[in-house]
Amino acid sequence: MILKSCSKINLSLKINKKLASGLHNIQSFFCLINLHDRIKIKKIKEKRDIIKFRGKFAKYVSKKKNTIFDTLRILRKANTINSYYSVEINKKIPVFAGLGGGTSNAASLIKYLTEKKIKISK
Repeated sequence: MILKSCSKINLSLKINKKLASGLHNIQSFFCLINLHDRIKIKKIKEKRDIIKFRGKFAKYVSKKKNTIFDTLRILRKANTINSYYSVEINKKIPVFAGLGGGTSNAASLIKYLTEKKIKISK
C-alpha cells in the first residue's frame, strides 16, 4: 500500500505556553499543500519493524528515533496493532522546516492502520 502524507503551511500560529516536557501548547490555523512524502507500507512476518527513509531529505531523519518507530511502538503497546511492518518513506518534505512532515507521516500511518477498527456512531 502506498500512502500520500501531505505537508502543511501555518496561516497563523499562537504559542500559548511551554509545557514541562519542553513542548509547546499551540493554536494553529493551517492549510494542507501539495507537497507530500510517499509512504510504502507492508505487513511482514519478522518480529521487528523495518523502517527506511529515502529521498533528498532522508539523511536528516534519525534512523533510531523517529515518528514512525514511535507511532508503531505506541499502537502496539495500546493493542491497536499486533503485526510488524516494513515502512519505506520517500522524504520530499524538508525536515525541520515547520511543514509538519514527521507529524503528517505519523498521522497517515495511524489513519491507515486503524481505519477498519474505528466505528462511526450515528
